[in-house]
Amino acid sequence: MRDITNEAYRATVVLIALLDTLWTNCQALAKVNRGDRVYTNLASKFSKWHSAAERLNREAYQQVTDETYERHQATQSGKGMLGAARKMNRDARAVARFHDIPTKEMKVSQLIRRME
Repeated sequence: MRDITNEAYRATVVLIALLDTLWTNCQALAKVNRGDRVYTNLASKFSKWHSAAERLNREAYQQVTDETYERHQATQSGKGMLGAARKMNRDARAVARFHDIPTKEMKVSQLIRRME
């Protein structure tokens, strides 16, 4: 029981870090490419996904710390949360790849190169 919920919790932590990075990169690209609404809209989308991932993270943490939670129910919901976190991770990476947004935080030199 705890293995599945622990794994789901770890997956949500990784997802939150990815979405936070993508959100930051989109905001930076929107400022560099003034007038380009694509990056602003993507930043908004990643922000919404980030909020959903934080909600999943809270649920997973609650299940990990709750000792009285029924074993079968925790396993099933843990599997569901793990699947949702992995799907969101894949979707976020696919959107980032399509729009050529790096999944690691960009440095100022990278932003300047994109402006040229």
